Amino acid sequence: MERNVAPQALRGKRRQRIAAELAERFARERVSVHELASELGRRPSVVRRLLGEAGVRAAGTPCVGISEQETASTLARRYCDGASISALVRQTGLDKRVIRDLLSRAGVALPVRHSPTGEQTAWITERYRSGESIRALATSTGCSYGTIRAALLANGVALRPRGSGSRVNQH
Repeated sequence: MERNVAPQALRGKRRQRIAAELAERFARERVSVHELASELGRRPSVVRRLLGEAGVRAAGTPCVGISEQETASTLARRYCDGASISALVRQTGLDKRVIRDLLSRAGVALPVRHSPTGEQTAWITERYRSGESIRALATSTGCSYGTIRAALLANGVALRPRGSGSRVNQH
């Protein structure tokens, strides 16, 4: 399918046929909403709607034929079982902001996203150089792993190799 051409409207029998084909592939091949949307050249929200119209009701698959409350509950369970928000985005085709909102509504405590202040960056740098891990610093500051790593790099800190404990990278 050419991406430069606007997709043809999905109406009537053509819409029903495409919805049925998507539902069959979704059930038989376990293709994600995101993959189906990419192949169809449509947004994931359209694919979820088509799957719902085809009668797909998958309690184990968030956002397809279930209520918003059930979706939030399913997402919360998967997130608490270790799935990342990025993984949930790929599985469901939902925007990460929507997933974060649904997780919050389900009572999941999400990390607060913020950048460290200049004072915090100095503290983070000192603690890292004394052997504390990026992950531990992220937990203690409430910043993400990536934010802590970026702050250290911006501050000119040579990062240790993964799993190296307190040894400093010699490169």
